[in-house]
Amino acid sequence: MNRNEIPAYAQELVELALKEGAAEAVPFVLSDIAFDERTLMKCMYGCSDWGKGLTCPSREGFPDLPTWKRMLSNFKWGIIIHAHSKAPSQRAS
Repeated sequence: MNRNEIPAYAQELVELALKEGAAEAVPFVLSDIAFDERTLMKCMYGCSDWGKGLTCPSREGFPDLPTWKRMLSNFKWGIIIHAHSKAPSQRAS
């Protein structure tokens, strides 16, 4: 799938996320995502919440990178929602 094949209603979902308070919302296709172990270093050394949050890769039971890749491979596209708190992204999803 390429970016031109993202359904038109994705834009409505982007607008909903922004309306709910997200700072950004961007549609993507799976080929846009780089599955690289080095990205964990950004979390480990760049996030003051490392090991504390529910979505933290260091949390017990959190899927490892190969598992994420396998899980996401079942989807063709999605929307990445960036918010400064959890509430807007949870309301929009």
